[in-house]
Amino acid sequence: MTRKDDLRLANLEALRELISASQGPRQVIAITNGGDGPIVAERLQGVAQEIFRADGSTHVFAHEERTRRGQLLGLLDAQQAVQAQGFKPEGVALGIMLPGKGTRLSPLTQRLHGIKPFLPMLIRRQAASPWLSGASASLFSWALVAHHLESMGFSGVAWKWGDEPQIPALDLGALGLDLSHTDALRFGCEITITEDLARNKEWLLRDAESAELKLQVRRRSRSELLSRFELADTPKAKALVHIGSPALSYVFLEEAQRTFGEMKGWLDVDGYLFEALTHEEDAWQAEAARDPGLRKLLDERPDFYEKVRELKARLEQRRGRALSIKVIDFGAGLYWGDIGQLAKARDGYLQLLDVGPEGSFARQLAAVAESTRDPQGNLVIGECRVPMDGSVRDSLIIESVIEGTAQIEGSVIVDSRLQGVQATRAVAFECTCHDLALDQGAFAFRAVGDAIKVAAEHVLTTLPVDPTDLEQGLEHLIWDSRKDPGTPEAYEEAHAPNRLSFAEKFAQMRQREVTPDAIEAAIDARYRTL
Repeated sequence: MTRKDDLRLANLEALRELISASQGPRQVIAITNGGDGPIVAERLQGVAQEIFRADGSTHVFAHEERTRRGQLLGLLDAQQAVQAQGFKPEGVALGIMLPGKGTRLSPLTQRLHGIKPFLPMLIRRQAASPWLSGASASLFSWALVAHHLESMGFSGVAWKWGDEPQIPALDLGALGLDLSHTDALRFGCEITITEDLARNKEWLLRDAESAELKLQVRRRSRSELLSRFELADTPKAKALVHIGSPALSYVFLEEAQRTFGEMKGWLDVDGYLFEALTHEEDAWQAEAARDPGLRKLLDERPDFYEKVRELKARLEQRRGRALSIKVIDFGAGLYWGDIGQLAKARDGYLQLLDVGPEGSFARQLAAVAESTRDPQGNLVIGECRVPMDGSVRDSLIIESVIEGTAQIEGSVIVDSRLQGVQATRAVAFECTCHDLALDQGAFAFRAVGDAIKVAAEHVLTTLPVDPTDLEQGLEHLIWDSRKDPGTPEAYEEAHAPNRLSFAEKFAQMRQREVTPDAIEAAIDARYRTL
């Protein structure tokens, strides 16, 4: 894959150069769960030279959302709080919202001390760099977006809702938009509209010349969507699907604070805010008639539409012109990392083995050199010891030692110490094991111990029995990745062979009497030796 062939690669190279030249964001806001502020700030500040500016000059502000407030009210609270900490509204800052329980990633969330966005991804700035977590990778990818927005005159915060890195498949630097008077931005990618996508996504309609958002609409049938956007009903009909978080100008944030700042409870940005901003009242009423979710919101907040229109009026009065919300297309082939579910997280590691452009780009993200492939078809990266007798084939081995009897086919082994291992199209990340057996699709994450077997499509991780007392030893948590661990029955009840439910283990690992770093250091010293 070459720069010319894939604009994602060109953007990745530009991103790495941006960080090396210390031209990334100067300020970053992280909204966290209560109790996680110092931990998140320390982790992000610790990789600031890798993901923001090589000179380390980026300042990370953390705000703890001790009571969940939703995207809109939460970020308004955070904006007010970080300004008291010294945040200065200038240029384009990055923001990330990390609250949540990460139930669908159980048991990995529990192993991550209750902070799901800390799951490592095989993404790094260069070969000598550390692996980035979902949160840091997400911010890393958005640094280039923030840079281009600022170069086009935007002034505000480019928000990320969570831990999904995204790299455009279009050249944002070539857009040539004037964003100096833009109130907010939405991001999308133009794709062919299918029935399934129409019913499960949000959609953006923009003016082709000005890139101004004309309408944002929510899930509906394909025929309804085509009608609403006045598109011809052809098999190749396309529209911009909404891909996530917004960028909000400082003016927008100030006026939103005046409008919603005293509001109690919960309110999301992506809970009909942009729909209300772009629908006149008759169209809004029509939406309410067809959308049960909107009717539920209006039952809870009957004045929601009026408050949003008040915000619009405030902005237009202050600006002396019409509200300006622009839409930027990331291109249908954008890279979009996803660790929201167990199988997705595992597949993100396995993707580095794939042939074709997606696998090649995944290896570029991991800074894995293609030239290191050995005669058995393995990519062996860093300080490794791997059997050369043909027992390890077509696999990716990074900074790992594999000794004893091995039978490994098409698997990914990272930062592990293994004495005797069998693996078929499986993943072992930071494992220390004697006799590890991974059936097809298995995922062992920080597994420690002897004679560990992970069944097909299952996930296993090893945790302290009591994180405040490692003398009590370690225990495994196991789950079938084909089942959702976030359902009430799966999450709240203990399922054999697990001793505790995910909910109980989550609460236990959320303790902060002993810091996560101290616990990890103790596990490494006591257990991660062969």
